[in-house]
Amino acid sequence: MKLFVISDQKKITDHFSAIKRSRKNSIELLPRKEYRSRLKDETETCLVYYDISQQEEKAYGKELRFLLKMPHVCAAVIDSKDAMEDPALFFRQGGVDYLGKKLFQRGFQTKRLKEIEDFLGTSIDSAAATKPGTCPDPLSFPQECIIPGGEWKHVEQGKNYLFCMLFAELDSTSEWKRSSGQDHLKAVKDKFQGFIRKNFEQINGRIWMWNEFGGLVLFPYNGSSFPMVLAACKLMMNRAIASCEDFPFGTPISYRLGIHIGETVYKERGNTGTIVSDAINFIFHLGTKYAVPGNLYITRQVYETTHPGLKELFLEEGEFEGKKIFRMRRVL
Repeated sequence: MKLFVISDQKKITDHFSAIKRSRKNSIELLPRKEYRSRLKDETETCLVYYDISQQEEKAYGKELRFLLKMPHVCAAVIDSKDAMEDPALFFRQGGVDYLGKKLFQRGFQTKRLKEIEDFLGTSIDSAAATKPGTCPDPLSFPQECIIPGGEWKHVEQGKNYLFCMLFAELDSTSEWKRSSGQDHLKAVKDKFQGFIRKNFEQINGRIWMWNEFGGLVLFPYNGSSFPMVLAACKLMMNRAIASCEDFPFGTPISYRLGIHIGETVYKERGNTGTIVSDAINFIFHLGTKYAVPGNLYITRQVYETTHPGLKELFLEEGEFEGKKIFRMRRVL
């Protein structure tokens, strides 16, 4: 896989000597002034370490936010002076690794790459991603269904693509309506939509259809993995924290999630009224007719391609509309 280090210190890659010796991996040093154009030319998923030394928090914060928004970049930090005040915030924003002073001086080992892959719940080996093209046989979808290669830039209006689909909806909506004024109700809706957007757009998710309290997030399928499963598991595990940090309403927040993979013709949000798709019908039925409040569900094809470490979190639930369903274990 490709590993990049963004720094103006030419000898910083000496701390990555194990990667230099590896036959399967490569490392490239990028100066701060040049890294943006270089990374924009990359089409495969890559691991990028940003050296925050010799910069003030405002300056490196801006650069990290830029990296975190790049869909093919797994952003990480080198903090050789232990200057970052709150590394946990970087992880909540989508970061994948942090090398503080002691870890950095110890030297980066190839074993750490495997640990990062386990954390992501997917492989960051560039060879694992399927190029844009027709659908592979194992998924049993029509050949005219196109794999967009995990990139929105490969998605065009009016064509039939294979998407990962995530349904998300706030629970207890009747109670919210009954006990809330219009202004408060609007705040609840806006906060939940912003919460979903923030947690999934960093892995290339895009809100596509939305009603009052929830809707559908699309992810262009990359041909090999489902990174949104890990992100969804985190949302279920961190509901109590999210209720305090993301929702200023003074009451526990509950939501239900469902993940499926299927084909649909793509049209821009707001112009989807004429779309006919069995997959879209199914994911909405799963979320509104089957899902129990406070739970996460995935379909068989998603489960079988999910990282083995995450599979242990799911139990076989049964069948719904002809599809085998798995439910995440309750952790709280």
